[in-house]
Formats: sequence, C-alpha cells, structure tokens
Amino acid sequence: MSVANPRKLDLGPEDLGTVLGDWTAGNGPLHRLLATRLRELADRGQLVAGARLPPERALAEVLDVSRTTVVAAYQVLKAEGRLAARQGSGTYLLPGGAPSRADDPVIGALARNQLFAALGEAPAGLLDLATAIPPAASCVAGALPDADDVAALCTETGYLPAGSDQLRAALAEAYSASGLATSAAEILVTTGAQQALSLVASLYLRRGDPVVVDHPTYPGALDVFRAAGARLLTMPVDGGGARIDVLERLVRRTAPHLVYLVATHQNPVGSVLTGARRERLAAVAARSQVPVVDDTALADLAHGPAGGHHEGQPPPVAAFAPGAPVITVGSMSKLFWGGLRVGWIRAAEPVVARLRRLKTVADLGSPLLEQAWAARLLAQVEEARAERHPQLHRRCRLLEDALTEALPSWRWTSPAGGVSLWVQVPGDARALAASALRHGVRVVPGSQFCADEGCGDHLRLPFTQHPEVLVEGVRRLARAWRDQAQEAGSEADSVVV
Repeated sequence: MSVANPRKLDLGPEDLGTVLGDWTAGNGPLHRLLATRLRELADRGQLVAGARLPPERALAEVLDVSRTTVVAAYQVLKAEGRLAARQGSGTYLLPGGAPSRADDPVIGALARNQLFAALGEAPAGLLDLATAIPPAASCVAGALPDADDVAALCTETGYLPAGSDQLRAALAEAYSASGLATSAAEILVTTGAQQALSLVASLYLRRGDPVVVDHPTYPGALDVFRAAGARLLTMPVDGGGARIDVLERLVRRTAPHLVYLVATHQNPVGSVLTGARRERLAAVAARSQVPVVDDTALADLAHGPAGGHHEGQPPPVAAFAPGAPVITVGSMSKLFWGGLRVGWIRAAEPVVARLRRLKTVADLGSPLLEQAWAARLLAQVEEARAERHPQLHRRCRLLEDALTEALPSWRWTSPAGGVSLWVQVPGDARALAASALRHGVRVVPGSQFCADEGCGDHLRLPFTQHPEVLVEGVRRLARAWRDQAQEAGSEADSVVV
C-alpha cells in the first residue's frame, strides 16, 4: 500500500473520538457498532484514504471501552479490505469510500463539532440532551405570509442581497426601540446567525489572525474562526459575563483582528454582561478600533426566578458607543423557530455595504418568503417572550431539581437566561458522554465549547426538551455516572503496588 504524507493524515484518538460522535447508539455488539461507524465515515469522505488510525489502546481510553472492542472493530474492517496494518507503522484506512474532503477546513470543523454533526442523526430510543433548540413558538404558524404578501414579492426579481426592505425596516425599528438608533441601511439580512458569523469572518480574518472569544463559548463561532485559520485567544466568563479586564490586556499584547462574545445569556453559561462591562467593552472597541461581534441570538430568552424580565436587561453593546466598530448579530431561531433560517447583522453602513458584497457572492440573497414571515413575527415579539419565558423557567427548574436529586455532587449556577445549564462534574466529562450514549442519552462534553479544548469537567445540558425527556434523561445520566464510577473503582482495585 502506498501512503502519501502519512504524518499529515494521522488521526489522534481525541480527534477520532469526536468525529465518531454517537457511535454506540444502536443494537449489536460494541465492536460491530464501532466498525459500522468507521465505515460510514469513510464512505462519506470524512475519513481520508491513507489516514493512520490511532493505536487500539489509545482509542479505547478515549471511547471508554475495552481495548478488545477496538481490536475487534479493526479486525472487521481488515476482513472487509477497508483497513491494513503495517508492522511497526500502524493501521491505515484503504481506498474504497467516497472521495475525501478532510483537508477542507469547513468540513474539518463540522467533523469536530458534535452538535452540528448530530443534527438529524438521532437513532430511535436515544434521548437528546445535546441539542439546545426550543420548539416553534405558538405564533409562528399563524404568521405565514398570505397571498397578498406573495403577490407583492413576485413583482420583484427575487434577488435582494441586503434583504427585503420590509424586514430591514422592522429590525431597524426594533433596535431603535431598544436604545440603539438604527436605520435600515445598517441592517443586512442573512440566512441565520451562522451565516452572519461566516460573513464577518470572511471580511476581517486571514489565516493566523488573532481572535478573542469568550471562554466557554458558542461552538459554531469556534468552527467559523477555525475554518478561517484564526488563532484563538480567550477571555474567561463569570457571573457578570465576559472578563473585559482580561480583554483589555489581550488587546494591548496581541492586537486582535476581532473580538467575539455572547453578551446576553451567554452560551453556554447563561450569564448577562453587566452594564458597566458593556460600557468598558464599547470603550475598548472605540479606542483600539478592534471590531467586536455581539451575538444576541439568545438575548430574548430571559427566565430568572420570576420568569424573566426582558425590560431590565442592558441594551446591546453597540448602544454604549455608537461610533465604535461593534457588530451586532441576531437571529429568529431561538425566540421563534430554528426552522426559520433568518438572521441579520447590524453594523455601520460602510461595514454593511462590504458585507453585502460578500453576501451577494455567497448566495445572491436569502429567501424572501422567509423574510416576509419573519417581518410578520417581529410584530409578535412580546407574545413570543410571554410564552417562552415561563416555559424555559419551568423546564430549567425541573432539570435542576432532577440533577440535585439524582446527582448531588454535580455543580452549576442557575442561569439568568438562555437554554442550558453549564454543569461541572467531578471527573472526565468526555468519558461520561461516551458512557451516557451506551445508556441511551446523548450529551455534549464541555470541551466542545472551549477554544483550547479545556472544560474537560463540564457538560452543557439544555432544558429545551419536553419535561419527560429531561427527567428520563437525568435518570439515564445517573446510571451512566454510577457505571463509570464503578468501572473506575474496579480499575483502581486491580492495581498492585
């Protein structure tokens, strides 16, 4: 077998473990499930022909299984002609699957991100405590565009890269009402907040450029910046949001090209950046002229002890220094519905003009029917908040109560808003996630949310699911936790000193 650049194609056990995702979900022996998943990844092109797989023992430790399981899985694929072993060199993947795009940074980012890789891949019987997406708000179905809306849209060419005038005007009005004076020319409509982040990264970043992110943070943003080749620097998050004092030091030392944070209902912590810190952050942006991205996708999801008080939240960061290079990103996904792929960017008019050119190249403009739908829904923001706040409040408390009863050694801080708990577990969260899959529940370890792949003792547990799913999910997590603890104890007992 000929292998080109074998070192370039090496797969570390942690990387492969992440790409494998929910491989234990299904029926049959573990080694068969592992072999099946490896075969699927090769067929999809997510594993490149010629890649050297990790040693059996190293992969077994990451997957929290016995070495025998990995050895048997490799043997199955060797018998099929999919793997070959070279004495003293390792085990390699042979050609036979789909053409690989493993060198594509975007494909690589998607492979690393368990949240994105698992979308639409929930086997029967597996409970999902990984996806943090609320169901559609009740008002969504009733706000569908009517025949008159469609007829009006059909008089246009359909190509509006900046977005429809109707939606941009509605968004500008909403920002102005929040304390951030905005015109329609300062709004760019995007296909979800994820595209908004990608456009911003394309405008500002080149390979090797430093970017400061909050720690932990939204994994989709990490994927975008990694795909751009950025060098990620971190500022920690506490109960008052991102540590702007750390950011100030990073700006002085590294001159970052971009700063990204979730100021309101931080993902995954749920904290709110205080007014004083917002003012300090805006001053940093104004003084250094480093662009700051304020991701507000979760800003409407307040649910404190009284069910949430949106009126008491600080205004967007950009309101504290209107002339500073602050870019505000928003989305319809969390307040209204994830299936409504409408997001936007609010920025200075010259910045929007440059982003619009990138948007034109990307897709010529987002679908207009969805924009008409979104414009109608913006008139029902208060109705959606009134529904979301108590719903999320109840489910958050339900999840907290279930964890307190079943797993009293776990720790977290009740969030001010958002859709998840950031939970510290006494041990290895990645191993626990693997064990949880075998008990029929999917969770995501904290390393997915940290730029340095730290946070190894944390899980993000969303509470967007139905109450019965939350309760049963915690029961399964507790069983997985007990089994993991027993296995650790057995291994410790077997050591002879």
